[in-house]
Amino acid sequence: MSEITFAILPIRFYPYPRTERDGIAVGRTISLNALQHPLGVALVPQRFFSAQEVKDGTDLLRRGVIVTSWEKVKEEKNIWWVKTSLGNAIQINEIWFDNEAQCFVGKGNIIPFSPYLSDTPDFALADACIQIFQFFNMSDFFELVPTLKAIIQKTYNQVRNKDPLIISTSEGLQQSLYQIMIEILQSDNVAYFMVPSDYESIVSTTNFRDFVMEVLNFVKALKIRMEEVKKVREEADESAAKQQRLAFLSHLRDAINTEIKEISYTTGDSEADELLKEIQTNPNLPEQLKAKLREEVESVAGHTTNPERPIILRHVRFVLSLPWRKYVEPNTNLSEVITTLENSHYGLFDAKERISEYLALYTHLKRPPKGNILCFIGPPGTGKT
Repeated sequence: MSEITFAILPIRFYPYPRTERDGIAVGRTISLNALQHPLGVALVPQRFFSAQEVKDGTDLLRRGVIVTSWEKVKEEKNIWWVKTSLGNAIQINEIWFDNEAQCFVGKGNIIPFSPYLSDTPDFALADACIQIFQFFNMSDFFELVPTLKAIIQKTYNQVRNKDPLIISTSEGLQQSLYQIMIEILQSDNVAYFMVPSDYESIVSTTNFRDFVMEVLNFVKALKIRMEEVKKVREEADESAAKQQRLAFLSHLRDAINTEIKEISYTTGDSEADELLKEIQTNPNLPEQLKAKLREEVESVAGHTTNPERPIILRHVRFVLSLPWRKYVEPNTNLSEVITTLENSHYGLFDAKERISEYLALYTHLKRPPKGNILCFIGPPGTGKT
């Protein structure tokens, strides 16, 4: 049979020969251009259902269906709803992009698609039909699609009560089963599990029996894939539960640690306990200093007769009263500093001069002189403080 040339309208799922759907949505520019191409048009499925665009011929399968006629039913938001009449299947030998028409064009041969008719009962065919409809009748794929669910249940009851000879010889029954299986395969929930190899095996069939057997192979694979997805979801749920449990235990651990700390800072000595609490809640104290102060307080807690107790507690209170992590800029007004020193301290000329030099250097550098500190040495009462 000689080759024919045709424009290609990419579609999401294969529309088997002699099945006319209510309409297809056509919105992509290459698809609209293909519909209006003078060569005529064929519907060709995309290799991947969810692909938003077709980049080249490798994104399309090598099997399609000739459109004998089409009619635009309505148009909304730059999308045409088109009702098609379909002819024979076609085996595509070559696909290229027509730059002038701005659409894909193909060349291929017509493949007559025929029912499977036999004078003897085909038990394998009948059993395959029963298995297919039984699986989808028992699954929850179509719980939210009651119309399709009802059709599947009715068809399952029919095929399991039909004589295998009727299924083998009735072209009308085969056509009906054919269309229902197509509708099942086209549904989003089922198509989600279909890989390109499944797709190509099904669309490469040329008669009803081969089609049913390939669909049954897909159903068997579908059972395994569903179990794998279920297992992954269960593992994900288990992982999520573990994470929630871990978060709860972490929170519980923090609460316990807080309570332990509160208990550990209680000695039964109210004065010591008050200091321990103040040490713990002071955000500005360095951690090493906190540990040292706690050690000091705990060493005299409860020992009210210890002569060192009032000295240590007074020292701790003094340390806590210091402005930790609070900084002030020194007074760099030398005249004011010298005046203050003269008014508050008599004599000590060398000390006053050294202080003035230090502040002068600080003012010049705008920072404390590196490696320099002032150390005042002398007996009590000489004015060091």
